[in-house]
Amino acid sequence: MKTHSECPQSAKMPEFTKGEIYGGMMKGFAQAFGDALTDMPTGKASEVAFGTTQTWAGVPFEFRHGATSDFPGASILIGGKAYYTHWTPAKAHVSHLQVSSPAAIDAEIAEAKKSLASGAELFIGGHGGAAKRDAVSSKLPI
Repeated sequence: MKTHSECPQSAKMPEFTKGEIYGGMMKGFAQAFGDALTDMPTGKASEVAFGTTQTWAGVPFEFRHGATSDFPGASILIGGKAYYTHWTPAKAHVSHLQVSSPAAIDAEIAEAKKSLASGAELFIGGHGGAAKRDAVSSKLPI
């Protein structure tokens, strides 16, 4: 099992967030949204290994590998009830990144199956609001 810091995606995360692509994207957001953006964290960060559970304020956070096509590729089961992924499952308005290739589609289907098997009731993401199980199920082939 690899820790988050051993994955190729996260090994370059600090460089990536300060680099031309991500840094440029964030500058564009700042120009568009101004003070509505939250500042990037500047404190010390630590890595959490996949396959581990951390408990904060009495709530367990189970860190799992996310969709293989996603960045940063982590999903988190929170309190056994909420499942966090990069993209909130939606019945409409998928990201082009989720359907850019057959491999990306397969990765999204596999992640949807894993998230449903978690027993979660609520599905949240860094993009989108909150969704129920039916939104996740709608991503699966009939």
